[in-house]
Amino acid sequence: MIEHIIKTIEKYKLIERNQHIIVGFSGGADSLFLVEVLLEYRKRVPFFIHCCHVNHLLRGIEALHDEEFCRQFCLQYNLPFYAFRIDIQSYSRKDKLSLEEAGRKIRYDRFHRIANKWANSKIAVAHHADDQVETILQNLIRGAAITGLAGMEFEKAGIVRPLLEIYKEDIIKYLQECDISYCIDSTNEENDYNRNRIRNLLIPSLEEYNPNFKASILRMSSSLHRDDDFLEQESAFYFDKVVKKDEDSFCYLDLDLWKELHPSLQYRIIIKLIEELKGNRKNIGQEHLDRITGLCSKEKGKKEYLAGYTWLKDQNRLWVYKEKKQDPIEINLILGKDCYINGYIIRADKIKVSDQKKRNAVYFSTDLLKCPLYLRNRKNGDRFFPFNAPGEKKLKDFFIDEKIPQFKRDRIPLLISEEKIIWIPGIRRSNWHLVQIEDEGVVEITWRKI
Repeated sequence: MIEHIIKTIEKYKLIERNQHIIVGFSGGADSLFLVEVLLEYRKRVPFFIHCCHVNHLLRGIEALHDEEFCRQFCLQYNLPFYAFRIDIQSYSRKDKLSLEEAGRKIRYDRFHRIANKWANSKIAVAHHADDQVETILQNLIRGAAITGLAGMEFEKAGIVRPLLEIYKEDIIKYLQECDISYCIDSTNEENDYNRNRIRNLLIPSLEEYNPNFKASILRMSSSLHRDDDFLEQESAFYFDKVVKKDEDSFCYLDLDLWKELHPSLQYRIIIKLIEELKGNRKNIGQEHLDRITGLCSKEKGKKEYLAGYTWLKDQNRLWVYKEKKQDPIEINLILGKDCYINGYIIRADKIKVSDQKKRNAVYFSTDLLKCPLYLRNRKNGDRFFPFNAPGEKKLKDFFIDEKIPQFKRDRIPLLISEEKIIWIPGIRRSNWHLVQIEDEGVVEITWRKI
């Protein structure tokens, strides 16, 4: 059996030479067996094993006994041992989590703390085939999509699960045959937890309909993983085409391209975008995804709020951004000095007429331009006289004509002279203060984004 697991490790490249492997070590049969496997594999490939034990302070003396058992085991095999005692009940109340959720969150937090000490590290956990079946059923009850129904992977996000093909009964049998003692968690027999009820009640009931129920679920898992992997590759390919950033680094979906895709890919692209923005997709359910996909078909100006971001439909784009109130800004633009405003660097210099060559620059007549110059954001009632236009218009109407989304308008700096807008950086200069043939010099104003 150990040889089979070693082949799995090698097949999926779960452990590399000289890597630091942090093992979630409870002292129970599963984690103890995992350490035994790793010790055997280390005889062939050099790497480092670190054992991490988390005491949830739920089982009193029994939990302290397990902690000491793990400590002595690690001393026997000269393995680094890390032990943490966390009041999970208090933590779960504070963060409004179930004991199961709180325990899992704390365990992985501590595993990652240790793993972060080395650049080449992974976390190894002892999830086995029975755990896989329980996880899939748990996800099914929650109404999960294909990714959830596929279950756990051998490796994901630096967490490896070498035992996913091994049943619990085979682990117990091996330890008994080798006369290896292990700890028993009495709470595993209690039906106060969802997973325990699935293990102790639901699965035995389903096996009455199909004695090979677990094997069937694992075959389904393998098939779904294959399909899920394909869909992930497809969605990643189209994600880079559909999700874009404009010149101001604002994120948006190109809806013309997005709408051409199959709904399965459409949803996956939305999920992937949420994960990139939020770091995860926790608490994002089907109803949330439906709201966003529905927004893509609505008229211009409609909004949804999800994952801490505003999703705004605007023409053929779906903008995604954080709402940010823009306070009034007014900054003097002094000749010869850089001015920083809303992500721009703007500079004004006097130059010769013959030196008007820069691309990101505008030029004004020194004879006509009046100082002081200053930069500000827009105000109610602003008007603008665009270059080559027949006359003035409301700044709001100009922004509409230029298809500038409303949420960006307050952040755009305006260059002011004599209370007139003479330039909108990166967009348009005004018809005021044009350079004259007879001018000996001009004011050059350059801009670039930070």
